[in-house]
Amino acid sequence: MDRRDFLSAQHRLPHASSPTNNKLSSKKGASLLSSGGLEPYVPRAEKPWNAQRAAHLLRRAGFGCNWSDIQNSLSLTPGAIIDGLLEPGPLPSPPGSWVSQDYFQNSNAASAQYATWLRQLQEWWFGLMADPKNMLREKMVLFWHNHFVSEYPVVYYTQYLYIQNQLFREFAFGDFRELTKRVTIDPAMLIYLDGYVSKAGNPNENYARELLELFAIGTGFYNDGTPHYLEHDIIELARALTGWTPDRLSVRFNPASFDKSVKTIFGKTAGFGIQGKAETDVIDHIFEQMDKDLQKPRSAVFLCTKLYQTFVHHEPDMEIVAAMAQTLAESNWSVKAVLKQLLNSEHFFDDNVIGAQIKSPADYVVGALRSFNLKPMMAGSNLAADRPETHDPVTAMWYLSQWLFYPPNVKGWPGGRTWISSVTAPLRVRYAKMWVEPIPSSLAYQFDPVAFITSLPDADDVHKVLENLITLLIPVPLDAEMKNALLAELLGGGFDYEWKPAQSAQKIRSCLVRLTSFAEFQLM
Repeated sequence: MDRRDFLSAQHRLPHASSPTNNKLSSKKGASLLSSGGLEPYVPRAEKPWNAQRAAHLLRRAGFGCNWSDIQNSLSLTPGAIIDGLLEPGPLPSPPGSWVSQDYFQNSNAASAQYATWLRQLQEWWFGLMADPKNMLREKMVLFWHNHFVSEYPVVYYTQYLYIQNQLFREFAFGDFRELTKRVTIDPAMLIYLDGYVSKAGNPNENYARELLELFAIGTGFYNDGTPHYLEHDIIELARALTGWTPDRLSVRFNPASFDKSVKTIFGKTAGFGIQGKAETDVIDHIFEQMDKDLQKPRSAVFLCTKLYQTFVHHEPDMEIVAAMAQTLAESNWSVKAVLKQLLNSEHFFDDNVIGAQIKSPADYVVGALRSFNLKPMMAGSNLAADRPETHDPVTAMWYLSQWLFYPPNVKGWPGGRTWISSVTAPLRVRYAKMWVEPIPSSLAYQFDPVAFITSLPDADDVHKVLENLITLLIPVPLDAEMKNALLAELLGGGFDYEWKPAQSAQKIRSCLVRLTSFAEFQLM
């Protein structure tokens, strides 16, 4: 794959939200020409466990890395690293005491208070993303945030967004089916998709529709032309989900509002409901539906397609997805089992997988903080569009089109090439330049060019410095012309033997400005 061509506007990128039809045209070799399946990756001479693959794992399973992270990884096996990443540790302390405050008002003063708390929630979550100890967990929290979507302007109550965010953290690697049950009666979701107004005799179909379309089944048709679900299934499902409403910091089931009559969903007639309030759990019934083409549970195929697109490539390899779906179903819907299988596979470490994704704003901003050892202060008041040099990391993500708790709609951020536009592409380059070469009156990101270069091995050898810089910051090989341009910036017109890192701060900055302007820097 030509990664520069991958970024070209002349080549259409399928939307990342396409795990709906599973035509078997997207088989192995259809897009990545990758070799290897889900068998465990075995390092060997032709496919070594080296700095490039270590950096690949840390970019995809987290939000970037520095050289120390790479070296630490090389002292371990890939399997040991992945096992460590899948042990998330205890849930973090909340961003403030307000998360348990019984404060539910509608007024101008209340709106200002919720907005203040939202900013605290955004900064708190960003800090968790930037902490390498739980990077895979936080990547999955972001995945779930973009799967079971809620938007702050609709939910309004910041406490509910915190509760939902912690739910995603609790189930980051957990039981997908159980998480779906919990989200169905989550207070933020009940507000966002109108579940709280859904009552017997007057069911609201919004959540039922999105549960099938976006959360558990996916729209589309099987190869025989039959749809994944019918409009009738949505109507009947909405009746099964009646009776639930937020109640302060929890939820409440009102039996009088629940439709107790039988419903027919996916051809089965029963007294469907959820959370033990009826004879048959409708979420269990949804998860029992089989994909006609792949002969795996349809919900497993749907989720594994999205996991593949998140961690491997936007165009799913359906043979790999089918095997992942088998693992998900056989492990009682354990996402941990699937991630362990995928991230430790020959397929994941294939040369054509490395560098075949565009960085999301989260990957771009958090990754820069990790790679360059940046230490910015938050500055939530500096939101002016014409002053990007004053933007803190959370605000930078906003202007790069990923404002936490503000997904564009119920479908979430589509990802892929949509991250790159005529607005965001030059802004990415501008942000990177300001981070490594700050200008007066800009927000201090505290980049130390000499400390950065001397953290690399063989810092006194300019050629090895360049080689290590490329390994750390660029996931794909650069051609000779690009390397020569970077070398010229490092030397500043001097000779190789004149290279002295301690006296080259501005040259280092100039080299990094050039390097971060390359299209390849947008890949991971």
